[in-house]
Amino acid sequence: MHEEPEGTVVDALEGGGPAEKAAQPLVIVRLNPSHNVTAFQCERSPKVCSFLKEQAYKWVAENYCRVFVAVEPSDPTRIVGYYSLSPLLLSRNEMQGKFKRTARMRDIPLALIGYMGKHDGTPSGIGAALVIDAAKRVRGAEVLPARGMAVQPEGGKSNPKLWQWYIDVGFTPAITDELRMMWAALEDLIPD
Repeated sequence: MHEEPEGTVVDALEGGGPAEKAAQPLVIVRLNPSHNVTAFQCERSPKVCSFLKEQAYKWVAENYCRVFVAVEPSDPTRIVGYYSLSPLLLSRNEMQGKFKRTARMRDIPLALIGYMGKHDGTPSGIGAALVIDAAKRVRGAEVLPARGMAVQPEGGKSNPKLWQWYIDVGFTPAITDELRMMWAALEDLIPD
């Protein structure tokens, strides 16, 4: 995947899109040893917090995923949010609408946002900005093509607030795994 999308995430958000409420420009880069993972806190999800602190570097080294962090512009070691990306195949039978009808293959290559979270106290809007950044990175990837993105929201449909947030950002529940898997075409996640 390419290292940095052009400009900041917020630069691309003006005029609408799911993250138009993001208050400040975000600098999003690949996780590296200069980032202070131990200071990251996410009370809402201990899984999100422990992944970044205990597993992220191992998983990246073993090629299970890539991790991207949003850092404070004034302190590039301070992580305010992050997401992980991994490859995933989803059967077109799991999809609905025109995307299913126009699919050229039985299994559709997607990029899975495996973990995503924001540091406690970070202003709202960063989650949608992280999704847009992930979609732009996937669209620009030269090595691993993907037609869309997938997520498995923590708690699935039994976490209605998070489930609805992903729907509002642009994701659709998969058909047979409708209680925990969601997907979206890249063009549905990236504002014009």
